[in-house]
Amino acid sequence: MNTIARFAPARHVLQHRFDHLFDELFGDSGATAPTEAVDRGTWVPAVDIRETKDAITLEVELAGLAKDAVTVNVENGVLTLSGERKLVATGADEILRRGERAYGKFSRAFTLPNDIDRGKVEAKFQDGLLTIRLPKAEATKPRAIQIQ
Repeated sequence: MNTIARFAPARHVLQHRFDHLFDELFGDSGATAPTEAVDRGTWVPAVDIRETKDAITLEVELAGLAKDAVTVNVENGVLTLSGERKLVATGADEILRRGERAYGKFSRAFTLPNDIDRGKVEAKFQDGLLTIRLPKAEATKPRAIQIQ
């Protein structure tokens, strides 16, 4: 489980670099079997997190997915994103020469800060980008106190 302020997909990045290293050292064997090289079972979508005085916004890169393939849940102070990018089968007369896009199921979980108004969380999906707005509760926003 990740915190809202941390994102470290080191395992995914290292796997991708090792794959390229082996391709360069030993050569690409030609056709890539989709179930071996492309469909790795899980993947980690990239997330940008921004914060203002009013809200925290997550932008999740989900190119090629329809909004129906993605689920967003807030429960017990945890925001969970999950879904699946399915591998489109190639035809009998088509060979996948190189497959670099990740396919399969994904899940990301973020522990929400206490100042988030969980009842007003909004999610919007457009052009492969999921934007989740987590507004801060009015009572927790900084305010100036007038001295009497």
